[in-house]
Parts: sequence; C-alpha cells; structure tokens
Amino acid sequence: MTRLGPMEVMIAWGLWAGLLSLFVLVPHRRLSSRGRATRRFLLRPVGASLVVALTSLGVCLTIALARWPVPRVHDEFSYLLMAETFASGRLVNPPCPFPEHFESPHILFRGCYASKYPPAAGLFLALGRVATGMTLVGVWIGYVIASLALLWMLWAWLPPRWALVGTMLFTTHANLAANGMFGWSNTYWGGAPAMIGGALLFGALRRLLTRERLFDSFAMGVGVALLANTRPFEGFLATLAAMVPLAISIHSAPRLAWRRLARITLPAAAVLFVCAGAMGIYHRAVTGSMWKLPYQVHEETYGAAPIFVFQGTGPIPDYPNPRIRDFHVNWTLGAYRSQRTWKGYTEVLCNKLSWAGRYYFPSGWLLALLLSPLGMTTRWGRFAGVVIAGILAICLQCIYLFAHYFAPVVGLLAFLVALSLRRLFLLRTGEHSWRKTAVLLLFLMTLSPCLELANGLSAPGDWVSARMGLRKRLSGLSGKHLVLVRYPPDYPLNDEWVYNGADLEGAKVLWAHDLGPERNADLMRHFADRAVWIVIPAKDDEPPTVIRHDRPSSRAD
Repeated sequence: MTRLGPMEVMIAWGLWAGLLSLFVLVPHRRLSSRGRATRRFLLRPVGASLVVALTSLGVCLTIALARWPVPRVHDEFSYLLMAETFASGRLVNPPCPFPEHFESPHILFRGCYASKYPPAAGLFLALGRVATGMTLVGVWIGYVIASLALLWMLWAWLPPRWALVGTMLFTTHANLAANGMFGWSNTYWGGAPAMIGGALLFGALRRLLTRERLFDSFAMGVGVALLANTRPFEGFLATLAAMVPLAISIHSAPRLAWRRLARITLPAAAVLFVCAGAMGIYHRAVTGSMWKLPYQVHEETYGAAPIFVFQGTGPIPDYPNPRIRDFHVNWTLGAYRSQRTWKGYTEVLCNKLSWAGRYYFPSGWLLALLLSPLGMTTRWGRFAGVVIAGILAICLQCIYLFAHYFAPVVGLLAFLVALSLRRLFLLRTGEHSWRKTAVLLLFLMTLSPCLELANGLSAPGDWVSARMGLRKRLSGLSGKHLVLVRYPPDYPLNDEWVYNGADLEGAKVLWAHDLGPERNADLMRHFADRAVWIVIPAKDDEPPTVIRHDRPSSRAD
C-alpha cells in the first residue's frame, strides 16, 4: 500500500475547503431543505467553529502521519529546550558545566541555560508535553486555536459565509499547514501563537468600535500580551496600527470619550498588568533583571551583527567555541555585510520579497494578490493593505526574513484575500456575472499550491536522520553516553548536531563539541560515568563516522 505524502494529504484538504466554500456560497434556492438547514448551522458560530476546529486538527494529524515532524532548524531546538524547561516546572536551567562544549545558536549558556526567545510559544509546546507527553501536541493546540481565532476575527470583518471561506483558505493553506521547514502545524518554530495574538487584537478592534464590551477588551489585552511574548517588535507595530482607528473613534465623540476610553482600556489594561508582572518574573529568572529580555542578553553575549541592515556593528565578542564564532561572524555578520552595498541590498531585498510572496501567495494565490485592489476599494480593505505593507516594509530591513515575522497580520491578510474574492463574486459588468470566475479561482487557490509540497524542502535532511539514528542506537545501549562532535572542514553551519534537553546531567545521550584533547579531558573527567564517542558528520550522503573513544577501532554501527 502506497503511503500518502504531504502533497496528497493537502490536496485532499484543499478539495474539502473548496467544496465547503462552494456549499456556503451556492444560491439559497438551489439547496434542498436539508441543505439549507445544514448551511444555517455552518454559518452560526457553533457550527463554523466546529468545522474549523475539526479541519485544523485533521490537517495537523494527517500531515504528521504523512511525515512525522522532526526538529532540524536552530530555532526549533531552542524552543524545544524552553518547552522541556517549563514542563519540568522551571523557568530556567542552571548554568552548564563547560558551556563552550555545549554552545549552540539561539541559546543562553553563560550564567544560565535557557532559550533566548520570548516564552509564549514555549508555553504552548510545554502544554502539549505535560498533557500528553508529546511536545508536538502543543504545536497542534496552537494551530487549532489560531484557526479558531482567525474565524472569530473574520466574523467581525466579513459576512459569516465569507468569514468561513477566508478561515478555511488559510487553515488549509499549503505552506502554513504543511511546508516541511516553515509550516505552522508541523514544525516547532511556527507562527501560530503570534497569529492568535494578531487575530484577537484585530477581531476585538472591530467589535470595540461598535460596542464596548468587557469580553472584547479582555480579548484585545490577551492578544497584545501574546504578541509581546511571541513577536514583540512586529506585535508592537500591529498594536500601534490597531490603536489608530480606535483613537479616532474615541476622539470623534468627545462627550463620551472618557467613558468609552475607560470601558475599552481598563479590562485590557488589567490583562496587560498581569502579563507585565509575569514577564518581569521570567526576565529576572533568566537575565537577572526584570527589564532585560533574554534576547538582549544573547545578542550582547554572542551577537556580531545587528538586527537591522541600517544599524552599525559593535565589537565582536569573544567566542571560546570556533563553530559558534563561524556562525555569528561568518554567517550572520557576512549576511549583514552583503546588504551594506546598494547592489547587495537590492539583490537581497528582491530575494526576500520573492520568498515572502511565494510563501504566502503560492501558485494560484498569485491571482488573489492581483485582485487585492478590488478589496482595497473599501475603507477597511485599505486599512488592512496599508498595515500589511507597512510591516512588510519594516521587516524587509531585517537581515533575515521568515514567514512567521508576519504572523501578527495574517488575520488582516486573510481578510483582504476573502474580501477581494467577495468583491469579485459580487461583481457584474453589464450582463456578465463574475461568480463562476470567483469560485474557480477559489478552487485554484486551495488545490494548486499543494503541488509545490513535492519539492525536496519537505523532507528532513540526511544529517537529521543520521543524528536521530545514532541517538536511537546509543539510547539502546546500557549506561549513559557523551558524544563529542568533530565537524569536518566547511561542514554546513546550519546542520547543527549539538543540541540537548533541559537536564544535561541526567540525559541518556549528551551531545558536545569536540574542542581538542586538552579541553575535552576536563569535560570527560566531569562526566566520568559516561561512555565517550567521537562522531564525525559527513557532508554528503555518506553515514557519519562514529568511534568509541577508549577503543578507536570500535564502531557503533
């Protein structure tokens, strides 16, 4: 029996999203009485939420069955460390002995052992780990909640059936759901938690403009808190954008301004007050100061390049580990320097725009992008377009650009896409109706991007399989093991073998950098109860060389 891959799985979900959208868009008179009753149920909050929740959960489960997610990107290991730390009941881990042997990108090792990232995404992963023993379940929880939050947001921005259509389009979006390296339902560094924050923020915005309800203000506070603890910079920009129409609305009725301001801000302020206190406690545990973020300490300790292209560089830190120096000086600083000339800047800028466009608007979605002027004929369409374009323009000034940077405004993107389709659906030019064209485009958007999942990016690299295989073999042996990784010259910096869990002393298999006989000797004396292995990763498809340290001729395989 042939096993279905991510492409086939997402084609099935794309077909389901297209058929469901067609069902809610078909003229009322063409439905039977049972069909009308079913559609009425689907267009109610309970029915729509049930469909979206089951669809998003189904996407997560089937993608995992088609290709079980394994971490391979630096950031994923950092988030997994955070999740394991939280699941163990700790905010931070004690400092590592001999930190230079364990140093890896995006993790703090000096003074403490912790991730550099804000804690919200790690809390989602820890929730899955505590509830079921599987960290991946935390990813699924985040994706399902993100889909439901998107539906809740769009319900305030669009008619119910188009809110459901827009949500289904993005819940089954081939790249958001199933991209092998940058997907949000099957990797450990996706943007679902930040997407939740953005959807709550903008969903509450539209509701508070018409009626000041306690729940909506509370939801806005939760959204801003999530953004502050997932994507602080982009979240700040999104929050600032949301405050503009809110401030204009309050100012337009001066007699009621103070009363409206209190109703809108007090519940949100209460949430943010609690959030600020929790953030201060976490920052103090990791950095020693409630005002200093772990990210700041990491950049002060390891950073050789600034975050933005237009910033200047500071002194290069001291790196006891040569591989960490190569990562920060050759890789990151090299990327920064390549964009400091006009030619280099424009080339990389075009590459960033191309990558972001292909991620969010793959294949048939390009036609939806061309339709966006239809959506921007409305006031809120223009608002969404300006906010998205503004945040994109600022993020393009970062040295690197990844899809989850835009997670706070994915809700606005979904609104603009669905609004543009709706405008085309309702458009008439003379006697000609564009409804069939809109439906065909909708099916093209749900199905054609799935074909791109057949590329090699969707499969884990050979080094990932080799590392997992070695870890499995050593875990099956008696005792505990220390694996010293000796990288060959010019080995890819992104293929990092040295990542460990939160409990270094208790780990069955402990990975460390081979820093030479003298420095290794101190490390081996500290871990005297462990069998020591030397692993030399291979750059090509060859298996790594694995040597038992006390018997150089003995091999694990």
